[in-house]
Amino acid sequence: MAKIYVERDTSGKITAIKDNPTPTSDQTPLFTDSPEVINFLTAQFKDESEFDHYFETSDLELVRVLEDLIDLLIKNKAIHFTDFPQVSQQKLLSRKLIREKRQNLDADILGDDDLIEL
Repeated sequence: MAKIYVERDTSGKITAIKDNPTPTSDQTPLFTDSPEVINFLTAQFKDESEFDHYFETSDLELVRVLEDLIDLLIKNKAIHFTDFPQVSQQKLLSRKLIREKRQNLDADILGDDDLIEL
């Protein structure tokens, strides 16, 4: 189980979670599955639907991270695309094609004249 560091208010209640110790955090780490940490995290959401929405959004973001990781591993020849089962290959290719079409569509809609320079 992973360890984290917490910051607390004057009453000892957790106010923030950190990956690494900071000058204002407890120097003794807590495990991520400690009841105190779980209570802090669940208290951040007003109701169960908000909690579920967070996980759904987080899952979608994590899928993109995993796709990028797979692409990187293939590019660096750490794994081969053909190492994946056929069903997984089809899903990866399908998502890659959809993402490329979406990027092309976005580029067509915006066009070169609509690009904003900062």
